Amino acid sequence: MNTDKLKKAMALAWNKKEYEIYGILKEIMDEGGFEAISPCPPNMKFVKNYGYYFIDNDDGPYCMSCFERKGKLIHVKVENQFDYSENKPRTYIQCPNCKEYRYIYSDGTVK
Repeated sequence: MNTDKLKKAMALAWNKKEYEIYGILKEIMDEGGFEAISPCPPNMKFVKNYGYYFIDNDDGPYCMSCFERKGKLIHVKVENQFDYSENKPRTYIQCPNCKEYRYIYSDGTVK
């Protein structure tokens, strides 16, 4: 199998924002035991404090688990809330695909 063609297809899918196709191609590379192209393209950054990926000039954030497990970029649902038990504002973030969620509080704590 010609891995150069797969890598070229993955790069093309990424540049065209065809993230689902990118994920499928990544799975093919992984299943075949081939060395895939960099898991994080140069314009993508992981924000450690929040545990999500962001892409320059895009609305993000994207689910870390879905990208790292399946190579899929899934926009997470972001909702501002007020936590009455903690008496402070928080942001609720949940992935519609894997259902993983986090609460990020205004003081920077993540639960």
